[in-house]
Amino acid sequence: MPDPAIGQLGTGPGVEHSGSLETRVARLENWVDYLQNYHAYPLMPAAYTLTAASSLFVGGVTVPWQAIRPLLQIPADRWDGWLSGFVNPNSTDVQIAPCYIPDSGTAIPLMSVTTIHTVGLTKVWMGPFPVLGPLAQAKGVPKGENVLAIGMLANVVTNGKSADFIAWTLWIRQSPTRS
Repeated sequence: MPDPAIGQLGTGPGVEHSGSLETRVARLENWVDYLQNYHAYPLMPAAYTLTAASSLFVGGVTVPWQAIRPLLQIPADRWDGWLSGFVNPNSTDVQIAPCYIPDSGTAIPLMSVTTIHTVGLTKVWMGPFPVLGPLAQAKGVPKGENVLAIGMLANVVTNGKSADFIAWTLWIRQSPTRS
């Protein structure tokens, strides 16, 4: 978008010039207080093969939240996430769910399990699910941990079979409302 000419008003998110002063200030506050950017974090550096009949934490991201939070100029209370990647099962019924790993080490599912019923390479995505804030706390995510750990639980239902997990990414963005 070109810069406005001298004497003209700019346009764009947060700088619309219509409505009352209260409406414009509220719009600007919302724009400043809500980052529309998505941040992508790879969950696994290479393909991972799972052969088991029990849930396993197969990839994740850790964030030293208490150390970097004071440096960030963004709200800490409302973050949503998505997972996406490939799964290549050699039998049907592979289960996947995003999870939070608290200090106790017991995985907390952040949304319902997705079951893959297809043999062969399949693209999968899940979300949105709460990462931080009251909606995440309602799912059991503890508040105030020094290190956040978000990742993926996987389970190959048929004993003795396997599945490859390839190029999984965690996408995070600030949710648009105070969750």
